[in-house]
Amino acid sequence: MKSFQTRLVAIYVALTAAVLVVTFAAVYQAIDLNVREQVESQLVHADSAFKRHVDGLADRLLVSASALVSDFAFREAIAAGDTATSLSAIRNLSARIHASRAMIVTLEGDAIADTANPDMRVEKFPFPSLLEAADDRGDANALLVLDDHLYVAVVVPVLAPIPIAWIAVGVEVDADMVELLKQQSPIGADVSFIRLRNTGVPRLLASSLGQEMRQEFMDVMSVADRARDPGGTAVMERTSKTGG
Repeated sequence: MKSFQTRLVAIYVALTAAVLVVTFAAVYQAIDLNVREQVESQLVHADSAFKRHVDGLADRLLVSASALVSDFAFREAIAAGDTATSLSAIRNLSARIHASRAMIVTLEGDAIADTANPDMRVEKFPFPSLLEAADDRGDANALLVLDDHLYVAVVVPVLAPIPIAWIAVGVEVDADMVELLKQQSPIGADVSFIRLRNTGVPRLLASSLGQEMRQEFMDVMSVADRARDPGGTAVMERTSKTGG
């Protein structure tokens, strides 16, 4: 009888344990799925907020750049090849609208003035596809990685009355902007922008992460970059020969 009772208790304990394990697994799976759905929802929300912010910023840049290229004196300076006057004009524009960088590009695609590199030699604008898009639509905007800095940029033509040059104006996605994006997130999610490379180490362009978290985050991204399938990205990634 004692042996039977022992076996009965053992069976009961085993069944109870099995039920608890199954129940725990089901609950864990449900919680995990719910958390994943919430995280995905927050990521979608953050992505939408960033796109709205970029679109609004691009619209403001477009209005300001369009006003500059409508100025008669500026068009005259461009037509006359007066680079010094043209550079001064885009510097004033950048200061007035708090832009980070502005460039003048010829129809041949040569960057002849750059507020970030005022003494630069003439060289090719590193985003010809953006010029092509502006040529097709009258203006264009994009996220650009230039000299390891991320910009929200617009390109507009200088008309006299036909196109004689291009103006590119950009605002850098910096620490202030990513902090603003973090504050707009319902859960205060940190925001980081990384330039992924198929070879070498990914570069952190801007982040709201604390300094102590950045290295750990970049270690994870380095592994992910090596494992990913190389392909296109949503931003134009080039590095000009100026500025290192």
